[in-house]
Amino acid sequence: MQTSPNTNSVPTSAADGQVIQQQVFLLEDTVMTMSLAVTTISRSMTRWEKIVFPFMVGFLLLAAYGFFLIYNLTKDIHSMSNNMVQLTMTVDHNMTALAQDVSGIHQQVQQLNQRLEHIDQNMSHIAISTRRMSDDMSKVAKPIGTMNNMAPWPMMP
Repeated sequence: MQTSPNTNSVPTSAADGQVIQQQVFLLEDTVMTMSLAVTTISRSMTRWEKIVFPFMVGFLLLAAYGFFLIYNLTKDIHSMSNNMVQLTMTVDHNMTALAQDVSGIHQQVQQLNQRLEHIDQNMSHIAISTRRMSDDMSKVAKPIGTMNNMAPWPMMP
């Protein structure tokens, strides 16, 4: 592009005018393209705003609810662990008492077994004595039977 030595910088030839006109058209075309791009981006942003922002709000609500659930879960687990400690201590105390009671029952059962052995021995002695008595009675029965035949009892009304 050539300019005349004038200070006005007005094109001197027709070719220079065409170049300027082409540059103006290119500039207008670029401005229109940029305007179209900005409009398209603006519309797309509006669409994204309609989709993304509700999803973000929903995600934040779900995240807050998840935090709430995890917080309650940890609180419940802490309470449960305290209950387990108390339960363990109670069971330990009760098992100690139960062990002592079972030991006492064991001693009483041993004493009962000893007494039952004594009763068994006494019953054996009673059985032996009864057998001897039976033998003695059978020895005495013959002479008594003979005497009974001589006695007047059978004749009595």
